[in-house]
Amino acid sequence: MHEPLLRSTLEIPTAPFHEQRVAQHVRDIASARGLKAMTDSTGNVVVRCKRGAGAKPLAFVAHMDHPGFEVESVRRDRATLLALGDTRGRKAVGAELIAQTEHGEVPGVLTAIRERESGTDRNKRVLAEFRGPVAVGDFAHWAFPGYRRRGKRIWSRAIDDVAGVAALLAAIEVLVEGEAPCDLYACFTRAEEVGFVGATALASGKVLSKSVPVVSIEMSKALPGAEQGKGYVVRLGDRLTLFDPSLTQFLMDTARWLESDSSVPFQSRLMDGGACEATAFNALGFAASGVCLPLGNYHNQGTDGLAPEFIHADDWQGLVRFIVAACERSNAYQRKQGDVKERVFDFYQRYRNRLLVGIETALAPDRLPVR
Repeated sequence: MHEPLLRSTLEIPTAPFHEQRVAQHVRDIASARGLKAMTDSTGNVVVRCKRGAGAKPLAFVAHMDHPGFEVESVRRDRATLLALGDTRGRKAVGAELIAQTEHGEVPGVLTAIRERESGTDRNKRVLAEFRGPVAVGDFAHWAFPGYRRRGKRIWSRAIDDVAGVAALLAAIEVLVEGEAPCDLYACFTRAEEVGFVGATALASGKVLSKSVPVVSIEMSKALPGAEQGKGYVVRLGDRLTLFDPSLTQFLMDTARWLESDSSVPFQSRLMDGGACEATAFNALGFAASGVCLPLGNYHNQGTDGLAPEFIHADDWQGLVRFIVAACERSNAYQRKQGDVKERVFDFYQRYRNRLLVGIETALAPDRLPVR
């Protein structure tokens, strides 16, 4: 179910600031479903899927990029590449690359680490040799397959976050064919891997009202308590922040409902193996939370060197069903900023007189009876 869409999306090359092909894919899917895809002034794509009346709007966000390289300069057959995002990796020297050029794909090999980011082991610039012409501005990525399935595992050079894009597109297809009212803003952002750049532009613009809650879709490093094959993960926070409590509670309630109604398993955890766009939206005044899949070989970091990323197929299918359920249950969401305060004061009013009973004894422990 929906796996052909996942496959076609994963096979599209991408990198920060080079998401054009993924963006066109999104527009094509939207058009085929009779929906309009709006592109903002910075290249983010927003597809609104609204059916019926009365549903509260809900935004889901997935980013279209994955760590990669950009050709900065060329001298004969040797190029200097600027790293875009986390492209570190043991045994990176000698790793095969593919450059995406106007003439097609050009294979190459990373020959040296020229410069590291200050204070980290992340690449900043590398040297590469290509077996064909490349030009300044072309982008490159690790030479792993775009899609491969082995049993329940789906492998790709760029699961993060292209599989999130595919899940959101699959949810749109389900919602278009359904009957329940919904109002989904499906947001596809750019340049997340270099610091939430596209998300910040979207949150700072006028496309989304701050009254619309935002759910970030991510592929996040698998951790104890968030393991592959046990379901998608309702994310309580990331490495930088905790998420909006009311929206997170709505996501938890939806996940529990889906599990009881359709036996779709889920997990919940503080996913602090990385950071996601919910942090940017929360910082800019939105109510934001997140959902993710446990990701193997996060950012292509395998146990023995560079490797393709992988997810569990059932987890991805569950994520699609969760997005649909959340959109169809959006009226259950309320932003209850004062809810906890009201509850604790309710308990206080109910039991305050009990505090006054024996207050002198409580304040004078030396008067307590001696056993």
